[in-house]
Amino acid sequence: MILSNEITYEKASVGEYSFPDGNPADGFTSVFIPEEALSHPILLKIRHLDNGSVHARGAPAGNAGKRALSAYEFEPEGTVFARPIEIRMLYYDFDNDGLVDFPDGTSSGIKENNLQACWWDGFSWRISGSSIDVSSNTVTVKTTHFSIYALFPKETLFAQNYRPKERTITPASPQFNDVAHFDAQEGNDFKIMIYDIEGRKVRDILPPQLPQWDGKDEHGSFVESGVYLYQFEAEIEGRRKTISGTITVAK
Repeated sequence: MILSNEITYEKASVGEYSFPDGNPADGFTSVFIPEEALSHPILLKIRHLDNGSVHARGAPAGNAGKRALSAYEFEPEGTVFARPIEIRMLYYDFDNDGLVDFPDGTSSGIKENNLQACWWDGFSWRISGSSIDVSSNTVTVKTTHFSIYALFPKETLFAQNYRPKERTITPASPQFNDVAHFDAQEGNDFKIMIYDIEGRKVRDILPPQLPQWDGKDEHGSFVESGVYLYQFEAEIEGRRKTISGTITVAK
């Protein structure tokens, strides 16, 4: 049972900030902020959302019109971290039958190991790679920004689900379209390769980095404006396939 739908931490900076649900038998929703992720303390809010009110429009593959199984909002909205943070989200399995329950106790019929985490970009849900802990009924994602995060049933992904929706990035304008996100890659053994238009290697992005490109080369310098190529492998319909495309960098 949820004790409250919101909790606030003043001057949050480093450490774990939790949202207790009143049930010691399972885990809890929380945010872990590492050192040097923030330049100054923030007024951190974690809000549990009514899953029925969460936008179904723009839901991830195969979930159009379906309710989120669990949803949380993390504020201040738009906060960007210099280092990846961890967001852990609680889901419910009140009778411990391995099937996810909605917060009102009704069963979704979805197996708990068949969940995927998503974040709301203001227009649609973006798939975030994640890890599931069935012993604590939690799903953990690594990210560099706050938003609304939700859990949906996992569905078969296609190439368009992995491609960055940011076709143009402006890395010289911090916190405004400055990063291209390669969806659904976090938690996988990914390798994203960035090339310039002449085919010269600009950067390799591998774990423990997050699957995103901030317009910088291997030396941490911003690249010149222009069109850049990306290439990576992902599992599509049970097979590993190469996905490629372009991103435009504008300053």
